[in-house]
Amino acid sequence: MEEGEEHPEVELPMVGNYAPDFTLKGMEGKDISLKGYRGKVVLLNFWATWCKPCEAEMPSMEQIYQDYKDEGFKIMAISVDKGNLDKVESFVKERGFTFPVFLDPSHKIEGAYRIKFMPTTLLIDRKGVIKKVILGGRDWEDILSRSLIENLLNTQ
Repeated sequence: MEEGEEHPEVELPMVGNYAPDFTLKGMEGKDISLKGYRGKVVLLNFWATWCKPCEAEMPSMEQIYQDYKDEGFKIMAISVDKGNLDKVESFVKERGFTFPVFLDPSHKIEGAYRIKFMPTTLLIDRKGVIKKVILGGRDWEDILSRSLIENLLNTQ
């Protein structure tokens, strides 16, 4: 898997600013807001079922979710698939992912965050500030990824 990287020629979504709040319905039917995760470190991931790099990075996302979820770490995986809840649900269930998955069929949240590439991942600190934007797939279990997450978890 290729390492996700930052592209200086691309305008990244508001690094250093508060992440725009939103509320989406999860696959379980419950409304969740980003603001509701204040006090937690959030990995906000924009993905799609048709995106091969997205699919490739998700097993490592599941592993870090399992490793850090009890330490104040949350994942919000937002599918930008167009209105096909069944396809997204099947994709997630077949692969055994347990992190929260949400749908953005109107692309409203994707637009608010100025997402242009799949996958795009934002790391958000406990105060709700965007600390890092990663374009492209990533191995979330590697040393660099884990140290990014652990540094955010250890910062109040």
